[in-house]
Amino acid sequence: MTERQRKFAEYYVQCGNATQSAVKAGYSEKFANTNAAKLLQNTTVAAYIKQLSEAAQTARIMTARDRQEL
Repeated sequence: MTERQRKFAEYYVQCGNATQSAVKAGYSEKFANTNAAKLLQNTTVAAYIKQLSEAAQTARIMTARDRQEL
């Protein structure tokens, strides 16, 4: 996975907008929409997005549990 692909995945997990994430990751605005669609279909990128999403979800669940303990 390239650094731009990694950045795209991280931005995508944060905002959920593929085109904006592609632009923030350094892809050309002119081709951001096309690149974003291709990136989401890339199995390596998709797996990394899933991994990041699950980690974020686990962190939110832990925070909710921590609040319940108080």
